Amino acid sequence: MKPDFDNSILAKLFDRTDGIKLITEAHTHKNAVGKYREYVRLFKRAFQRPFTMLAKKLNQFLGDSKLDYSLDEINKWISFRHQVTHADSKGKYKVIIESDIQKYIPRIEQAAYDVLLNKKKWNDFSKERQLNWEWDTTILKQDETVLRAKAGKLCSFQINLIDEFDSYLCDMDVKISYPENWWVTKKRPEFPVKMEILP
Repeated sequence: MKPDFDNSILAKLFDRTDGIKLITEAHTHKNAVGKYREYVRLFKRAFQRPFTMLAKKLNQFLGDSKLDYSLDEINKWISFRHQVTHADSKGKYKVIIESDIQKYIPRIEQAAYDVLLNKKKWNDFSKERQLNWEWDTTILKQDETVLRAKAGKLCSFQINLIDEFDSYLCDMDVKISYPENWWVTKKRPEFPVKMEILP
């Protein structure tokens, strides 16, 4: 679902090369916590406000994207902000680790691309959009995992399997067998994925 940064796209982004750097920096991270930090910096840079003050404005901007974002979802992302950064000895914040945040990254990343590519005024506390990019394939609804694709467009999917504790990605190249009736007994619930095809 990531756009190709060809010359036609880059020509429209000369006023936000800092945003391109931050998207690139996010992709250098192999872990969700690192990616999250870079996307937070991108949102802050785009709107020129602390991330903790961006819920309403980001919701207004993304509300016109038809990507099905909600204020509750954005507030959830913002709730991680201090927990990802701080680990004070008084325990004011829960320490966030990879397993806490990884499932939110695809939707946060999609929002970051939408802000980078379609925000009309960069470094400005405004919600106005311009159309530099339209998505052929999108992820809708954080918890239900609804995918939307345009008919006739090529798309591919990456499916990640999470371990029995909902903590870490499974390496499908590793074969592990457990003794019967051992500790890995939790049955994972069905996780339906819906697919919408648009004309």
